[in-house]
Amino acid sequence: MRIKVLIADPDPESARQMLAWIEEYGKNFQCVTASTGKAATDLLRQENIGILVTELIFSDLDGFGLLDFINTHSPEVPVIVVSSHGRPKTREILIRKGAQAFLEKPLEAKKFLQTFDLTARRIQEGGSLNGASLDTFAQMIEMEQKTCTLRVLHPPSQGYGLLFFKNGDIVHARMPGGLGGVDAAYEILAWQPVSLMIENQCRIQTEAIQADLQALLMEAMRLKDERSERRTEVPVAPRSTLPTKSEEDVHKPNSAPQDPVYAWLETIGAQSLGIESVYQDAAWRDLVTHAQIIGSVFDAGKLKACYLNAGHGSQSILLPDEQDTVLALLPGCKREQIVAVLAHHPPRFQW
Repeated sequence: MRIKVLIADPDPESARQMLAWIEEYGKNFQCVTASTGKAATDLLRQENIGILVTELIFSDLDGFGLLDFINTHSPEVPVIVVSSHGRPKTREILIRKGAQAFLEKPLEAKKFLQTFDLTARRIQEGGSLNGASLDTFAQMIEMEQKTCTLRVLHPPSQGYGLLFFKNGDIVHARMPGGLGGVDAAYEILAWQPVSLMIENQCRIQTEAIQADLQALLMEAMRLKDERSERRTEVPVAPRSTLPTKSEEDVHKPNSAPQDPVYAWLETIGAQSLGIESVYQDAAWRDLVTHAQIIGSVFDAGKLKACYLNAGHGSQSILLPDEQDTVLALLPGCKREQIVAVLAHHPPRFQW
């Protein structure tokens, strides 16, 4: 994951110099610049800023005001202040307001990069992961009662967000653009797979989320499924009225093609087992993939079916096939029998 660095400095030459040093220092950093305090606060609201390097003096907002904004809206963003107006008392106030470091201008490349490197290491001290399962990782944080900040990137959509944990409890979430709290948590927790950067502290003060992590994960998956535009359902009659062969059908030549869904349902006895419908839904592919990975870790053998209980009577079985097949189950279905049948008679039809 690349760390986005905001360089706020009214002096364009100074900003260009710092930008060149940072980009030369490593490919994991992407720089954006602002020449006014207002432009800096706008970028902090809208972009996924990881580090702020700022001058102390602006025409519209001084560095103290910018630090106040950071403390209120983005306390997880570390700040390096650079200025030629650095009296001892000023430095003391800046550090007390949360600045990570103060560097006096004119800047020296070596000293600047040493300070920048130390700051960058702090925000990824817990390590980073690519292609991670966010729901599994979040549950590990809960079990270990860990305090941390997760910077989360969803490569398929380029979505970015932050999750804040204290003693294993998720207390806040935020996304660029102003979305925060529970709504942001729903969006972020539905992303799969993700890239993670872990900071072993949580600077957030406001605990905007009181909900249990498991409840958040279930609701996130429900909302993701609800919004999915890729779902194409193939309806099957309810259990009480599943189609039966007519006398005319029975006497048809065996060479006539038969509907594959009908044939498969008839084979497994859908009418008595409690299968309501069969459809395709690629939105569950990531879940099935993660279940396969977990099974391989524990030497559980090849995954043949995945049972999903979303609560409120919503039950499904996901099949690890190329068609992303989902079986919607009726309340009171014979789940164990369905799984047993699937293990011995997996569907082979093409949609």
